[in-house]
Amino acid sequence: MEEINSDKELNLNVSLEANDLKTYYYWIEKNNFFKRPTSVIVLVLVIMSIVRIIMSLVQGRIYNVYANNLIVLVGILFLLSRGIWRFIYINKITKKIFDSDKIIQKEQIFKITFTTITINYGESISKITWDEIYRIRETEKQFLIFIAINKPIVIPKRFFENPEDISLLRDFSKNVLPK
Repeated sequence: MEEINSDKELNLNVSLEANDLKTYYYWIEKNNFFKRPTSVIVLVLVIMSIVRIIMSLVQGRIYNVYANNLIVLVGILFLLSRGIWRFIYINKITKKIFDSDKIIQKEQIFKITFTTITINYGESISKITWDEIYRIRETEKQFLIFIAINKPIVIPKRFFENPEDISLLRDFSKNVLPK
C-alpha cells in the first residue's frame, strides 16, 4: 500500500444539475443491463436464433430461416422498446427527483481529508468517516461515493480544479477506504 500524506485535503464546491442525476441513472442502467433476467434471456434467444439462421443458410435449409428471423426481430424489438422506455423514464424521473429535492439543489461544499468527508449543504453539515463509506465508483464524468448500496453522493468531475485533485480523491479511495 502506498503511503498518503495525512495532511492533504481536497476542497470542492459543487452545484449539481438535473443532468448530473441523469448521468448517474444512465450509469446504473448500463451497469445493470445484464443483471436483469429478461434482458439476458432475450439476448440469448436472439444470439441463438442468429446462429441457427447462419447454420440454416450454410446447410441450405431456407425454410428455417424465416421462423428464426421472426424470433430475432421480436427480440430486437423487445430490447429496443425496453431501451427507449427506460430512456424516457430516466429523463422524466430525474427531473422530478431533482425538482423535488431542495437540499441537492443547494451548493455543496466538500472537505475531503485522510479521515473524513465533510459536506456543507447550506445550514446543514454532514461528517462521514471513511469507515462509513460503502464503496466509491469512478465513471467517465463523476465520482460516486456510496454511503449505502443504493445511495451515492454524486461529485461531477467538472468541479475538480485540476487533475491533481482527481488523483488525490483516487488516492484517498485506494488507501483509506476499508477493503
